[in-house]
Amino acid sequence: MERTDIALGLGALALVISVGLAVQVMSQNDGSVDSLNESEVTDIAEGLDSEQSSRYGEPLYAGSSMGYVIDFPNGESFYVSGDTGPMWTLENYVKDSLDPSVSFFSTGNVYTADMETGAEMASQVDSEVSVPIHYGTFPFLDQDTDEFENRLSELRNQGETSSESRTLETGEWETIRGVETMWVGHGTMLFKGPEGTDIMVDPWIKTNPNAPESWKNDSSNIPETDMILITHGHLDHFTPSMIETLQEQHNSTVVAEWELAGHMLEQSKESQTTSICIQSGQSTLHHPQHHLETHSE
Repeated sequence: MERTDIALGLGALALVISVGLAVQVMSQNDGSVDSLNESEVTDIAEGLDSEQSSRYGEPLYAGSSMGYVIDFPNGESFYVSGDTGPMWTLENYVKDSLDPSVSFFSTGNVYTADMETGAEMASQVDSEVSVPIHYGTFPFLDQDTDEFENRLSELRNQGETSSESRTLETGEWETIRGVETMWVGHGTMLFKGPEGTDIMVDPWIKTNPNAPESWKNDSSNIPETDMILITHGHLDHFTPSMIETLQEQHNSTVVAEWELAGHMLEQSKESQTTSICIQSGQSTLHHPQHHLETHSE
């Protein structure tokens, strides 16, 4: 098997590990910035714990949820939340420091905010456009966005926010601020940047009720993906087999939180590793198709 580079970031220290795996993983903690083809991704810690089973069947801690702010070359920036609720970070870091123009909020009311609370999160971030996602997939999740839209309208009338709500249809490409955007369903998103960078968030495909049947039947129909962002370890957000499939098909770079990356390595076959320590602000991962820079802030 060909060797791939895996970057694991923790605090001010990053490690580059060269191993014989099918998955290339770049793991970060809060505030890390990853660059790819003139797009930048900033990781936001969001607090939800997750677990998966190890290959031996035991529960394995898979890290806390991460959100991401994606800066596109055309000057637009998108925030995609993981499974989370209102938090200090939204207003005091995401809004004040990163100022995304468009935000996507998980609002299904199971492991996430409900619709009204999602609108209050949207008010905290105060993006020009706020989009609810992660709803309607199963009967026990919130099924429509009326409460999100109504609450956001109330907050706008009270002068708390200027954000406007927008809803997406699953499986349809829509242009938002010059970025081709698809809500695949649940927490799965696709973005085609104006400079050709293709990013997928949480590639849950095979058992996602809203994912296109053509993708489920033949993974080669899944659009090309340069970078995969994983918010957390629950199996309704990604599966290790899909990560390996996308890596093999598209040579995708995977970004995940530290413990989750360790889980993904644990799921892969054992092989010899070589470790190199790289200081914060200097971590660079070279790949035949990608140039990545990572640092902790």
